[in-house]
Amino acid sequence: MVGINHGRVSGVIVNGEGKIIRNERLPDDEGSDEMLDVLVKDQAFVLDWLAQRNADSGHLLGSHLDLARIGAYGHSIGGATSLQLQRQDARIRAAINLDGTVYGDLSQPWSKPFLILASERPTDPSYLAIMKLQRNVGSSEVLAGFGHGDFSDVKFYVEQYNRNNPVKKGLDPEMFFSVRGEDALRLVREKTRVFFRTAVK
Repeated sequence: MVGINHGRVSGVIVNGEGKIIRNERLPDDEGSDEMLDVLVKDQAFVLDWLAQRNADSGHLLGSHLDLARIGAYGHSIGGATSLQLQRQDARIRAAINLDGTVYGDLSQPWSKPFLILASERPTDPSYLAIMKLQRNVGSSEVLAGFGHGDFSDVKFYVEQYNRNNPVKKGLDPEMFFSVRGEDALRLVREKTRVFFRTAVK
């Protein structure tokens, strides 16, 4: 498994040269076709980097990666990126989108396996468009008690903190709904494992 923190979309990160990159995007950047295009290119760059290291017998990763069975997975704009990367890059065999509005071109058929796990917020129009164009390879499911933030591990750690501290941390009720943090993580992990076991083989 390889995790990607996209500069200026994730929190503060330190790149390979030691440079600190802060989340400096404009409020509208995250929800745009332009931002999605940048993120898709970022992920393709990482795939290229992994392929180069896998081909290098002297590298730690040399010959250890199965690059014939790659799945993409992400939350929010990361989930939208995973879906679009899957459609644009032949190396991606399947993708999971955790509650991310899908930007970019939605007009072409979707021909590879994908899964959309959605929160209880109103149905996203981009999901409806994708489901109409998919070729019996995609599925979507609304998870009861999930808000947009419940697909992250934030609630799990806040609940852990609140058990051991007299001053409690709160969560935004518009982002976090009724599911317990531990239950949310378990359910998403289970659904992810089941999907990728069959879709990336």
